[in-house]
Amino acid sequence: MNIFLTPSMVEDLQACPFAFQQKHLKRTVKTSKFERTPATQLGNIVHGVLDTFHKRGSHTQLGLDDLLRLLEQKWDGSVYEDYEEELAHRKMAQLMLTDFYQKTQGETPCQDRQSEKFHEITSLRLGQHKLQLRGKFDRLDIFADGTVELIDYKTGSPSSGLPDEKELGESLANLLYYRLVLDLYPNATSVVISHYYLGSKRKVSVRYTSTIFQAAKDHLLGLLDQLEEGIAPPLENQGCAWCLVRRHGKCPRFKQETLPELSGDLTIMDF
Repeated sequence: MNIFLTPSMVEDLQACPFAFQQKHLKRTVKTSKFERTPATQLGNIVHGVLDTFHKRGSHTQLGLDDLLRLLEQKWDGSVYEDYEEELAHRKMAQLMLTDFYQKTQGETPCQDRQSEKFHEITSLRLGQHKLQLRGKFDRLDIFADGTVELIDYKTGSPSSGLPDEKELGESLANLLYYRLVLDLYPNATSVVISHYYLGSKRKVSVRYTSTIFQAAKDHLLGLLDQLEEGIAPPLENQGCAWCLVRRHGKCPRFKQETLPELSGDLTIMDF
């Protein structure tokens, strides 16, 4: 297959091959326009504040008051239904950013830091499949010893609890991030993928090894091979509640439900 993948798309593939096939390959469902909700609005604002914070020199140039002032400048309350809801979310954002600032003051200094960076690889091969990968990094820290750390900020908390290092290593979304980082920094001595859960005040990290990388790569290759063979099983997971394929009545696991309808040649490198 010739296939384009982003971390969010490969999350769909890992969670449910059938939904991935319907949404991204066969395109049998309409993807609705992005709708702002209180939760997504909070996440977008906090990400934007941290992006500006890092671009302006983070702790070396800005204090906590400066960080909270950025929040006030970027705040947009138009999505909230009433003042109480807006006030509650603004307080959540203030607490997240305050805790983040205090907890990261003692971080090991890095040689270089990049924020809100996009990267794309247009020519990769995995088995018999030609891939194009694209990802957006919340933050990249490059250290003197050659280590590159990718940090993904999370404003929500997983309903199943925070993942551990093993679960992060098994995430195919993180596999894509890792491969994108290697393309940007081929001389990196080590790559660390970290999820910073701002609401839970914790950072969970995995240092990628050849073993972790190979296991995740084999998993992705197996899923792609199955898709090419027409094997795309529907897997029940936490995302079923808001899955577009289910909402369109196309999921075999939920056949009895009645729900309203929703609106050139490349030089190929090895994966």
